[in-house]
Amino acid sequence: ETETKIGEVTTKSSTPKLDSEYNDEDLKKLSLNFKAINFLHCALNENDYMKITNCKTAKEIWDKLEVTY
Repeated sequence: ETETKIGEVTTKSSTPKLDSEYNDEDLKKLSLNFKAINFLHCALNENDYMKITNCKTAKEIWDKLEVTY
């Protein structure tokens, strides 16, 4: 994972793992993230759903909703 500072914004980027590099713990975390994302998608109305459609993790969704409300 590398950090790049752009002005006052710090962005993080990492190279994705190959399928063969995922261990059981990684797969468990991915599964929980997908379940949380699905739960949040189902709980939102159309307007809120449109606000979070580009989020890739449940944490991103939660943070965006926390700012909104």
